[in-house]
Amino acid sequence: MQVSLRQLPLAWVKWARACPDEVTRRELQAEYDTHWRVLIQVTLVEYPEIIQDLRLYVSDVEGSETFFDMPSGSLCNLESLTLEIDDYNSLLPTTVFAAAHRLHRVSLGFQSGSQLDPEVPDGGAMALPWAQLTELIIPLKPVHPAMLSAVLYRSPNLRKLALVVTGSALEDNAFRFIEGPLVAPHLRELAVCLSSGPPANLSLFDNVVLPSLSCLIIQDASTALTSSFFHWNMTRTPTHFLQQIRQLRKLSLEGPMPHLTGNVLLDILAFVPLLEELQLDATIPEFLLLLRGLTCHQVRNEVRQNPDNSASTTTLLPKLSTFGVHFNERLYVNLSQFGIELSNFNVDFVAMMISRSPHLTQSSDEAGATSTPIVSYLRTVRIHITTSWDRPGVPDIDDLSKRVESARWEGLDFDVSMDDFDFGFHGWMRNGILDG
Repeated sequence: MQVSLRQLPLAWVKWARACPDEVTRRELQAEYDTHWRVLIQVTLVEYPEIIQDLRLYVSDVEGSETFFDMPSGSLCNLESLTLEIDDYNSLLPTTVFAAAHRLHRVSLGFQSGSQLDPEVPDGGAMALPWAQLTELIIPLKPVHPAMLSAVLYRSPNLRKLALVVTGSALEDNAFRFIEGPLVAPHLRELAVCLSSGPPANLSLFDNVVLPSLSCLIIQDASTALTSSFFHWNMTRTPTHFLQQIRQLRKLSLEGPMPHLTGNVLLDILAFVPLLEELQLDATIPEFLLLLRGLTCHQVRNEVRQNPDNSASTTTLLPKLSTFGVHFNERLYVNLSQFGIELSNFNVDFVAMMISRSPHLTQSSDEAGATSTPIVSYLRTVRIHITTSWDRPGVPDIDDLSKRVESARWEGLDFDVSMDDFDFGFHGWMRNGILDG
């Protein structure tokens, strides 16, 4: 090997320390990029077997035509791949990854959708071991009923799937149409982020059957309350969608979604009795109505005996143990209107919490002995706030914290987070698929 793997970064450090004052940060970055590109290429060519996790942003790699020119099977230990290629390199041959027999986690980012089209001429499509993948992040546009099934058709063993919908992703004909519903028996976690393009709707789920789905994340990344990239077309009964979510343990809905009201959401939540974690955006119209609907009233009186002598309750979400609420104040031009709409948030929120505390969720037998709780009590409560620091916050966090502390029970974890990437889609990406 002619170039030491350590020599290149050290050469950059030495150059950076000795460089004159007039050298700009851009020049520093360019010099570092040069060393880093050579380092990556040397490693790929000389020591491909040591690479287990490969993260590449191939936008201006020198000699990009031969960047991945190595024998098939060289990346024999590669398990995770993150690859971003810009439009200039859209036909970059990447067949080397097809023989990576241990590869199971892939994140792809392209400016050209042709990279994912299996019918693209001249072998320019991305060649991956699609059938063995278990985790996949992929950009798609537009999202129509065939698109989700097309991805699952190619990768039937997926357990985690994220669809990142961007305005510069796939064209209409990027995937061939998959006729009939496709069963994805292993898919447990599905996350959809809609950031542009024509609005998607619940028809996204029409062509797939997801019997193992336990986690559903939908983010409407619109930056205004008056627009939306995901429409909840609930005017007709979405029977197929409701059947798909019956096994959910986690549901996260983020963004404006003006067609999703608190009343509509209460109807949806009636179909997910196993749900343990719920994350919602406070921008949902009728949010206080939703909170009141989640408040348990007279749990003991609602207990009834089933034919098999087991006890049940009509309380909504009886297994809920984790609840998160997101306040995105940047969506509101008039923050005072936001405050008016949620003026009773602290009162209703704490009332809902208390109704799901241990001493109110347990039933007693005739002798007065406490038995197994009919309704699970809350163990984790999160408030996530995206705010502008020059404006007063909504809700009043100091008041809310005092109310929670006065009602706190042993084992309750209450937290307020100002981290934009700690909620919903981005939180799932950070804590789930990207970290294994």
